[in-house]
Amino acid sequence: MFGQTLKEARKARGLTQAQLAGDTYSASYISLLESGRRRPNESIVRDLAVRLNVSPADLMPGSVGALSSMVELVEIEADARQAFRAKQVDKCSQLAEDGARLAKQESFLGIWWNLSYLRAENLLEAGAYDACLTQLTRMREDPVVNGSSLLLGRVETMMSTAHLGAGSIAQSLHFAHLAIADLVHADHNDALARAYMALIAALQESGQTGEAQKACTLLVELIDRIESREIAGKAHWVAGNVAMLSGDVGEGTEHHERAEEYFSPRENITLWGQFHKAAADMRVRSGHPEVAWHHYREAEKVLSLLGSEREKLELALVEARLYFAAGSDEQAVPLLRRIADTNEPTFPTQARGEAEELLADAAFRAGDQQGARLACLRAVTHFEDAGAHERAVEQRRRANRYGGMPVQPPPNRTSQANN
Repeated sequence: MFGQTLKEARKARGLTQAQLAGDTYSASYISLLESGRRRPNESIVRDLAVRLNVSPADLMPGSVGALSSMVELVEIEADARQAFRAKQVDKCSQLAEDGARLAKQESFLGIWWNLSYLRAENLLEAGAYDACLTQLTRMREDPVVNGSSLLLGRVETMMSTAHLGAGSIAQSLHFAHLAIADLVHADHNDALARAYMALIAALQESGQTGEAQKACTLLVELIDRIESREIAGKAHWVAGNVAMLSGDVGEGTEHHERAEEYFSPRENITLWGQFHKAAADMRVRSGHPEVAWHHYREAEKVLSLLGSEREKLELALVEARLYFAAGSDEQAVPLLRRIADTNEPTFPTQARGEAEELLADAAFRAGDQQGARLACLRAVTHFEDAGAHERAVEQRRRANRYGGMPVQPPPNRTSQANN
């Protein structure tokens, strides 16, 4: 009982056994406590409770009722995680919500955190950004989270990612900066690395390439201190993307090769597909389509079967870029029209703008200036909605060059576009 509760509380705060042990105990002793092979005295219970920011009673719930609730909650969490892995969004969300409510009532704060965070992650993966942000806002205001730099930073990191998915780049940048400010005090490199990756994604989407490079330098300095292989692989992946977009193909290739060493289709086949999708996109954007095709085919093998509708559309955009690079506009345009016409609510607004941008290129090359102008105007709308104001300004200028009445920015967005 104590061991399970200790483990849940430790994991809820994102601590390793060594971090919880500190200089007083050893990681192996914490492992023995969690497995039930050692029983602590009252002094040790009090000390561990202080380190975990809980009461000793939280670690030693003694009633039969508490034991029954703990067993029920462990089962609920297991079922919710299984539903998450199976992409059963509604089932996972309901189980996690019900379990978190019960855990809070019974003061099992570690399990409350686990289930609350899982519910937010589930909504994020499903593209339900507004619901995800509602969940995260409630968590951020809770004393359990608000009193911990680590938990607060993890919540703010996910808020940054959710805002970016919803097209709110300014808010994404805001919460990424808040997360980093919190996590630099938390002594948790894995969580800090995630926050830097969220910041880099928002900076890239906003066109702030120089700032993204600066943040990437700090991320790379963290990589050797990251414990999770998956997070380390993602960090190399992000670093490779930034290098590619900055024109340093050699460094980008090196980071992507390192990332591939951390990923295995046997361990997480969906992540494997997502990595190759991103690698293909970066290679074609940086002018190396011959290498990009290899990554595209690896991604297509996985995501055509296991990917979400959003991932399939993102892969179609990569494929369209590859056909454009090969001079095959006639093969790219149908893919782009499918993307531009999609009703998929989770597909990023900015990506819709990029599809229209490419359709404008194709129309112009085909001699259809009016078609190119209309595609540019549609791109302007999407980029404005995504908060990518500089890209909207660029497309507005292109539309004006293609003729017709000059296109002016909306009055309420002019100042944003100029900032």
